[in-house]
Amino acid sequence: MLNYGTLGSLNNEFLVSLLKLGKIFNKENRAEKLVKFINNMIIDLKQRTKYVKNKKKVYIGGIAYKGLHDLTSTDTDFYPANLINVINVANYSKLKGHIFVNWEDLYIWDPDIIFIDKTSLPIIEANFQKYKERYLTLKAYKNKNVYLIFPLW
Repeated sequence: MLNYGTLGSLNNEFLVSLLKLGKIFNKENRAEKLVKFINNMIIDLKQRTKYVKNKKKVYIGGIAYKGLHDLTSTDTDFYPANLINVINVANYSKLKGHIFVNWEDLYIWDPDIIFIDKTSLPIIEANFQKYKERYLTLKAYKNKNVYLIFPLW
């Protein structure tokens, strides 16, 4: 059986599934090269960032989990953030996994960079128009350090 594991992470289940697909389609060599490439990219990202002294505080918002959500929808275990050695401010919460945070928490955490799940962008844009001051209070918005990421779910 194929399993991609936890969505948004390049875990062992996903890599094993790639190797199984290689065997099924008689592309074992290609699958092995792909797994090796992925593992090398993970090592490369960790190596490039392991000596960063001033880690950036990042926030991943608008995570579309069982529907579209505003900026307050996030994930404490966002795998790409782990790969690049940044501080995921959602981890300041005592909760784990997909969570909803208060705007007050966002103001306190005041991330340097915000990444937005593109799926929820229409809701976030609409709310931005209604509550612009709420967003512009955040350092990342003030400094134009807000970026889109591919949909997670």
